[in-house]
Parts: sequence; structure tokens; C-alpha cells
Amino acid sequence: MVHLLAGMKKFIYRKIRRVVGSRLLRRPIIDAFHLLWYHPRETWSKNTFLGYPIQQCPLDMHLYQELVYRVKPSFIIQTGVASGGSLLYFASLLDLIGAAPEAIVAGIDIE
Repeated sequence: MVHLLAGMKKFIYRKIRRVVGSRLLRRPIIDAFHLLWYHPRETWSKNTFLGYPIQQCPLDMHLYQELVYRVKPSFIIQTGVASGGSLLYFASLLDLIGAAPEAIVAGIDIE
């Protein structure tokens, strides 16, 4: 029974990969994700980092932490910081990678 379930699981995953990997469906799937993620108001009102509002896509935040770890910058400048959660996020990343005490995160916003 376990082998049957494992075989069914592999079969289903292959079918899903084939459909998702289809060039015909790739653009509509990406467009649907963007519509569902970026446009609803509740997306932005519920995202926080350590309790501070942050208007960043979690997928982007994952990429940012990879980039910060690899590059190990001495400063980060961010534009459009809104409520400041992203500044705290980047400062925390610099702290976690052991950046020098002089490392800074600067934010620029119109408000």
C-alpha cells in the first residue's frame, strides 16, 4: 500500500510539473499570483516583521536575505520605506551576518 501511494504521489507531481511548466500556462499563473498577492488590501495590512508593518513580499524578503548574506554590504539604502518594518528587517540581517558596527541601513520616503 505504501508503494502504491508513493507511486501515485510521483505521478501526480509529474502531472502538476508538466502543467505548471507549460509555456502556455506560465504567464497566466504568474499573472494570477501577482493579482492575488499584490492587489488585495489585506495583503499589506497584515504583513509585519517583529511586529512592525512591512510592505514586502515574503518571497522577495527571502531573496534579500540571500543577497545580503552573499554580498555582506557595509550599507543598505532603501527607498519607499513606508512604516519602517523593512528598515528593521535589513538592520537585523546586517546584525545576523556580523556586519561591522559602522554598517548602516538608510531609508528614504516621501512622507
